[in-house]
Amino acid sequence: MTLLSIVQDACAEIGAIAQPSAVVSNSDETVSRMLALIKREGEDLVQSDWTILQRLHTLATVAATAEYDLPADYGRMIVDTHWDRSNYEPIYGPISPHDWQAIKSGLLGSGIVGRRFRIVRSMVSGNSRKFILDPTPTAADASETLAFEYISTYYCASSGGTAQAAWTADTDVPIVDENLFRLGLIVRFKRSTGLDYASEADEYADKRRTLYARDRPAPNLTIVSSRSSHLLSSWNLPAAGLTG
Repeated sequence: MTLLSIVQDACAEIGAIAQPSAVVSNSDETVSRMLALIKREGEDLVQSDWTILQRLHTLATVAATAEYDLPADYGRMIVDTHWDRSNYEPIYGPISPHDWQAIKSGLLGSGIVGRRFRIVRSMVSGNSRKFILDPTPTAADASETLAFEYISTYYCASSGGTAQAAWTADTDVPIVDENLFRLGLIVRFKRSTGLDYASEADEYADKRRTLYARDRPAPNLTIVSSRSSHLLSSWNLPAAGLTG
């Protein structure tokens, strides 16, 4: 579904609203309101950790440079995913302000045990958040690859597949489930215009809970003792070297 078809379907369900032939370029007050509301819905949906919003970011260290840009769509980090791929070591963090100052100002000092990081507003210039490393890379450890995963704030994409922070064309498509956008738009529109939206709000909440649960399935658990025998599988066979 596209932005246009989502809005059209929402209008059909609400009733008494003509289905628009365009959304982004439409000057009609009702359609303009719907566009603003479906943008709000997207901004709300990215506050949940949908797996489709999980992204990988890599960067190369630069000598004498401690601060690095975050991705343009960076929302928040996924903990325990920060790794120094060049040295096969985890990067510790995010370090608290207390611990950071203990390292920078105390006797412990930098570089005692591996790399560490924090994400704060740039300490050099500007108002954007930066990924800040300690110790600062030197010429000896420049061009090393660091990686981490994060949750993206881009909730839609162009018809060509380029992820975006907001709807910009009628042909844009949702990244998060299209049904949530449709139901969310209906709830938000009815609420903003003083119409009863209780049943739609219940349906939306149930749908969102169900989809989120399916999006993040729990692993299989066992009550069998670890001392029990296990069948041969990819978990206990070597990748190579097994002969008959």
